Amino acid sequence: HGHRIITRGALVLASGHVMLLAAVLQIGTHGSLALLVPGLVGVGVGMGLVLAPLAGTILTAVDPARAGAASGMVSTMQNVGNAIGVAITGVIFFGALNHGYAHAFELAAVELAVLLVTVAALTRLLPGPRTAVAVAEPEPVQ
Repeated sequence: HGHRIITRGALVLASGHVMLLAAVLQIGTHGSLALLVPGLVGVGVGMGLVLAPLAGTILTAVDPARAGAASGMVSTMQNVGNAIGVAITGVIFFGALNHGYAHAFELAAVELAVLLVTVAALTRLLPGPRTAVAVAEPEPVQ
């Protein structure tokens, strides 16, 4: 069930960004910050549903003898992905900032929502659960 949780988490995360976008469109840069709360909760819940199960799903597909190396690789790739993601979102946000903070945020939120829907679709490529390998018992010596 790891794939389904990650897929749903990515969709919840995307929904959180869409809710944030809707709130910003409604309040602009002046208004009650309370309208941002549902979107922020959606983002937080979505992250929780994606990040923890993702590592578990990947590590269950790895030979136990290589689990340490695989865990290090997962952590490294998450950090690299985060750095690239922040850089791309920053370029979009700061590139649009001359049209105002609300507009820049709207573009960045749309980019994140589209990215997360793509992530949800790509979860089908994650490895499935590892099946136990039957070990043949030695035949008794007669």
